[in-house]
Amino acid sequence: MSANSIKDQIYEACKNANLYRLDFILKHTQNQQEKEKILKMFDLHMKQLTQYIINSDFHKTWKLSEEFIKGLHKRFFPPGYKKTKKLKSGQEIVYFIPGQYKIFPNHPRVAPKDVKKEMKKWINDYNLYWKNRDFDYYALKMLDFFRIHPFTNWNGVTISIIFDLMLLYNNLKPYWLKAKYLIPGFRLTFYNIIDNALKTKNYNNYLKFLKNFY
Repeated sequence: MSANSIKDQIYEACKNANLYRLDFILKHTQNQQEKEKILKMFDLHMKQLTQYIINSDFHKTWKLSEEFIKGLHKRFFPPGYKKTKKLKSGQEIVYFIPGQYKIFPNHPRVAPKDVKKEMKKWINDYNLYWKNRDFDYYALKMLDFFRIHPFTNWNGVTISIIFDLMLLYNNLKPYWLKAKYLIPGFRLTFYNIIDNALKTKNYNNYLKFLKNFY
């Protein structure tokens, strides 16, 4: 695969992972000039994400790292972005910083205190077994990422891109998961299937559902 070809496919993976959000923003933008401005900014942002991936050790070695995943997540947001909330006591705290793991629980996902350990296991498993695996292996790695849910927000965008990279780097066609959220009913059905698969440990319906849209 040529350098230009892989770069183009990485760009498409980044773009498709963010189309669902772009579609939402454009639907709530009336001014045509403002829409054109948003589209130009979107294209620039996707090129920046693509270049981050191209320059990363992951692209050079095909091995994941915590630094790469956190860096990717961080680049979905403008510099200095954060979210705050007030506790019942009235104290205001920062609860979300891009590139940092969650600090509040979201049961039944992995508890914040265990995220770092679980992510290390998730990364190590991939780095040991990533070569020449079938679609099911990478799909189950994605499911396990949803189980951990390491970040407060934008886990889906993060794993959508990583999932496509896993597939691309192993000569399989990309999946473009988040772009499929634009299909009526897909998003809700997908989340219900994820919850059921994690609860029952039966992954057949999860894999079958993904393949129906592959």
